[in-house]
Amino acid sequence: MKRPAPRRRGGTLAAALLALAAALGAPGAGAAEREYATLVALGGSWPIASAEGLSTPVVVVDHEQDNPLGTGKLNLSLRTSTGEAALRYPLGAAWEAEARWRATVISQGDGPDRYVAGERRDREAFEGDGTAGVAALRLYPEGAWGAALEVERLQTRYRRVRDTSPAFDLPPDHAQEEARLRVTRRRLLGEEEASLELTGSAGRRFGWRAWALAPDAAARTYQRLELDWEQPLTWSGTAQGKLRVQALSGAALDYLSAFRIGGFGGVHALPGYYRNEFRARRAWIGEAEHTWAPAEDRRLTLFAAAAELRELDAPAGTGRTLRPVSVGLGVYYGIRALKGLPVIVRVAEGLSAPPGSPEPHRREVLAVVAAGF
Repeated sequence: MKRPAPRRRGGTLAAALLALAAALGAPGAGAAEREYATLVALGGSWPIASAEGLSTPVVVVDHEQDNPLGTGKLNLSLRTSTGEAALRYPLGAAWEAEARWRATVISQGDGPDRYVAGERRDREAFEGDGTAGVAALRLYPEGAWGAALEVERLQTRYRRVRDTSPAFDLPPDHAQEEARLRVTRRRLLGEEEASLELTGSAGRRFGWRAWALAPDAAARTYQRLELDWEQPLTWSGTAQGKLRVQALSGAALDYLSAFRIGGFGGVHALPGYYRNEFRARRAWIGEAEHTWAPAEDRRLTLFAAAAELRELDAPAGTGRTLRPVSVGLGVYYGIRALKGLPVIVRVAEGLSAPPGSPEPHRREVLAVVAAGF
């Protein structure tokens, strides 16, 4: 049992796994190889002294090996409620193809995470399942410049939970197609793991109709644009910083396609807040952290995050903008008696609850034990 290896970004619980990768000091998407074939992580994130926030289990099993059918890589993963199989195949020196299949239970659409002004609307909660197939073509996947085109076909199903109101009209079971074009610039400012990504996506739904949170059924089609800049900063052999800025914008977004922001376990992380507390039409999120590492297996991290977002539920014409801010502390501790098995703990506090929120505070803890084999 050894310290986990670097791995690529992505998947359900993306924000929590990015936080985990940052705590482990793992390289980002540019890492071509990994030291260990299998990564396992167990833990979760929990709101502190809250009746509104929800906990998020973290159960990760990620395995990568050479393609048993020939050239390329096979990746098999489980991320709590999502299983995925991906096959990457090189097409010469410049191109790479990928086929990916994904199945999600319970958390499709993040239906339990329904908040209005900081109050969880459990009478409007629901669960969802989904299966998706993805085909991707990448140009220079490990180069300084790269591009990728992905096409996804998703089939979803939704159901009530214990507290759902009998009068609540669920989202319709439907099929969805989404195309994504991503342009990437890597190795910025002399840092190997730095990256700047611009992703544009366009989606179309089939079998769609109006439902409780989209009564006009306008969002049969939608568009999103995301800019993500991640910049490590090396100060010395024992000190490193990191900056991350995300700019998010979209058109014809609704409850299922809006940007989900909040918590260690949110789709877009904002530590200290409830998981996916905010659903936004547009937003920017900035994060900064500084890590002091007296030894490779001993690290202390200070971090802060701030966002500016336009809520999906903001009344038309109000122009209401929220500016949540959070600060936190992270500890990475390798248990040397267990060959360096790491314990990662992060604690964050949100400093500004939405106006009218029943809980004036936001506090959250993330704890994970990880290992590589």
